Amino acid sequence: MSYDIEIRRDAHYSSWVDSAALQAFIATLPDITIDNDIRLTYEVGNEYYMEIYLELLDENGEWLEQEQQERGIASRVQMCIPYGYFSRSGIDRFRYFDIAFKIAQQFDWQVFDPQYDKIYTDVSDIQARRYYTQ
Repeated sequence: MSYDIEIRRDAHYSSWVDSAALQAFIATLPDITIDNDIRLTYEVGNEYYMEIYLELLDENGEWLEQEQQERGIASRVQMCIPYGYFSRSGIDRFRYFDIAFKIAQQFDWQVFDPQYDKIYTDVSDIQARRYYTQ
C-alpha cells in the first residue's frame, strides 16, 4: 500500500503534455532517476523512496496505455510513496510534496491528495494537516 499524490490539470484530466518533456523535467529534480518511459524513482538512501508514473487518463480516470504509447503524452503524474517510508517517524513528509509542487508549477497543473480528496495550492495547505507534521 502507498500514500498517493496526483499532479494533473483538473479532475477530468483535460490537459496533457509531452511525456518526454515531462520526464526530462522531473529527472532534473534531485535524487530522481529514470526507470523507463513512464516510471521514475525518487530515492535518498534508506530514508526516502517514491515511484513516479506518467500516465494518460481519460475523463473517467481510465488509463489509456495504447494511446499514451502512440502519442507520447501524459495527463497525470502519479506519485506513490510506500507507507513504510511515508509513515516513518522523523522524516520530512514535505519533501514528497515539494517535488509535487515543482512539477505542478512547471506545467501549470495542480497537486491533488486522493486520501483527503483535497487540492493543495501550496505547502501551507498541507501544514494545516496534523498527519504530515507528526
